Amino acid sequence: MRKREAALADARMAKFRFVSLISAAILLTQLASPSSAATSWGNSSNKCNGVSLDLPKVFLSGVNVVVTVHLPDYVVDMNGTTEHGDTGNDNDANVTLAALPSVMVFQFNHSGELVTVGNITRSDRSGLDVTIKISGSGHSHLVLSVEDVCELHSEEVYIIPAWLSIFPPIVTIALAIASKQVLVSLCAGIFLGCVFLFEYNPLTAFLRTYDLYLTNAVAEPDHAEILVATFLLGGLIGVVQKCGGAHGLASILRRLAKTRRSSQLVAVGMCFLVFFDDYSNILIVGNTLRAVMAQSGLSKNKFASIIHSMGPSIASIVPISSWIGVEVGAARGVLKTLNSTEEPFIYVVQTIPYRFFPMLMLFLPLIMSLIGWDFGPMLKAELDACRKHAATQSRPSVNYGSLSRIEQEGSDPEHDQLAGAGAGEKDVSAGLLEPKKGVPHRWFNAALPFLIVMIITFVGMILNGKAYVDANGIVASFVNYFGYCDAIAALMWSSALATWVALVLLLVQKIFTFSEFMEAWVIGVKELLEPVLILISAWGLGSIVSDLQASAWVANSIPASFRVEAIPVLASILACTMSYATGSAFGTISILFPLIVPLVGLKATSHKLPLLHQAGGAIFGGAIFGNVVAPIADNTILTTLSAPIGLPEHLKSQTPYVLMVLAVTLIFGDAMVAFHCYSVYVGLLLCTAVIVGVVLLIGQSPLRPDRKSFGLVGIELLRRRFRHTKQEEFTGALLPSQNIDSSLNSPEGSRIF
Repeated sequence: MRKREAALADARMAKFRFVSLISAAILLTQLASPSSAATSWGNSSNKCNGVSLDLPKVFLSGVNVVVTVHLPDYVVDMNGTTEHGDTGNDNDANVTLAALPSVMVFQFNHSGELVTVGNITRSDRSGLDVTIKISGSGHSHLVLSVEDVCELHSEEVYIIPAWLSIFPPIVTIALAIASKQVLVSLCAGIFLGCVFLFEYNPLTAFLRTYDLYLTNAVAEPDHAEILVATFLLGGLIGVVQKCGGAHGLASILRRLAKTRRSSQLVAVGMCFLVFFDDYSNILIVGNTLRAVMAQSGLSKNKFASIIHSMGPSIASIVPISSWIGVEVGAARGVLKTLNSTEEPFIYVVQTIPYRFFPMLMLFLPLIMSLIGWDFGPMLKAELDACRKHAATQSRPSVNYGSLSRIEQEGSDPEHDQLAGAGAGEKDVSAGLLEPKKGVPHRWFNAALPFLIVMIITFVGMILNGKAYVDANGIVASFVNYFGYCDAIAALMWSSALATWVALVLLLVQKIFTFSEFMEAWVIGVKELLEPVLILISAWGLGSIVSDLQASAWVANSIPASFRVEAIPVLASILACTMSYATGSAFGTISILFPLIVPLVGLKATSHKLPLLHQAGGAIFGGAIFGNVVAPIADNTILTTLSAPIGLPEHLKSQTPYVLMVLAVTLIFGDAMVAFHCYSVYVGLLLCTAVIVGVVLLIGQSPLRPDRKSFGLVGIELLRRRFRHTKQEEFTGALLPSQNIDSSLNSPEGSRIF
């Protein structure tokens, strides 16, 4: 009996489990199907053949949104007039068609109320953008009627409170600042956006985060092209570093480092040469020249400031670098949202003149080297370094003219001496991409591949653009060639060709075996893995921001009196603040770009294209701020290890220079150019002149500590003049006294003076 009851219980439990599994499978199937979820936005009751609407995925209550109306080529003729056409239905052989009227009246209704009314012409039938505003919450119907064409066309729409649209980017920024984890913060922003888009269902939102938004971010052909080009360029950079070519290119300049000024100029020149990556710039220049800088009497503070200021600045500006994929990727998504025909690569290049902050940070070390003056904590560090250098002048100096051992054997005696001199000093370059010992550091192993990248990219852009121009009957010109080219494809071709050339070069010289070459290439690709993951997540967040129409809500919330010219200045301030808080330029670009740049496109009525370029340049430029001064930034940590110098000491001397450049950027760069006071190139020249003036006003030469700056001299003159004036006033006040002579001769009078 008990066995029978147990068997029945097991059977009931098995049946229950089976039914539960089937139910769960059906539920998950429904949730996992993007199309099933999407249909809730677009259920239509279409009583007008051929009429369709392009609707946003969600409507914001009380915010203007754009709806696109598509009409058929022909409509059913109610009066029996014969007109040739095709209804698309083979069974309706007797249907009579009529051409569209030249002008038709359309109207939208929502919840029984008229939303908007207007005219549509026959030429607009392929797509007419109509701006409408509806209010409410949840699901409702939007009804379209077109005079003589469509009596009723109903579409189900989904409405949410407008203020929810801004939450995903705000939450992303807050999480990135609090956790310092940009990648996780981006994914959290995508998830929150999906919660709002998919009817506040967290399970559906979690699934759509990965199977819809992140998957589409990778699957889109333009995005896949950027990823491939980025990986190819990263692999090439890894090979060039591992083979010692970049070190060999840097070693040539070391022969010129003989004095303090020449050493600074050599460091600046080497930073210009290692333009392709900020990490590579800091590591290569730092570890190659730090012994030379010490022997020339330059302080660690000054050397660290040079490589820290120039490394991320030049890599972010040069179009052929490890940054180009992130920049073009951010631009591509925004330009697609704005329906712009401008090539993303060309847009990124157009923003370069508007990047005041990195441009000025790039030339600041050159200005300081030529003038030879410093101020603040940097001046104190330089004075101490000069005293120590003067005290060691009697010691034998190192001959920097002979570099045969470095060039032939790949060793660096000064570098080795410094690396072992200080207890606890870590050699940063002793990583995965450090050239193996015994490998010759030959400069052409780096120069030739990068020369190929530059030349083939340039030529490839022209040929690609020419092919498109010729195929589409566009006027042939170099401007159109560059305007219609696929620059990322050209960069992909050049990087692949340069990689094969590097392989042949290194195999012929027996520097690498094929296995070693592939190992170095894969390591170079891995170095870009985190930025690429951030880029993919940023694409996903950009799609969320676009679908939620956050920019439309922000634009609708800004009062009419707000000047659109102020947006680039605001963008620069936000980018600087966020990059300092997170230490991530890529994260800053990824979060702010899809939020701010479309806002310019929506608000600008004149000078739209220059403002779009400046807004992008302000974000690209402001994102560098954290890289050159934030204590948590990777560039800052690498600088302190490569120089080497303590983190507090470096930031103490670096921060005044960075803040000076930021102030000049905001006042004389972003603000004045945005409000059309002068052109961007005049702004760059004026900003440079202001920086030179500030250095001359408050700076001082560490070689001539007895010679005061112009500012200190002026202050001293004003102080003396003020003291002399006060003394004359005091003396004049005593002159009317009858007892002036006796007062001067008395002990009390003598004490007055």
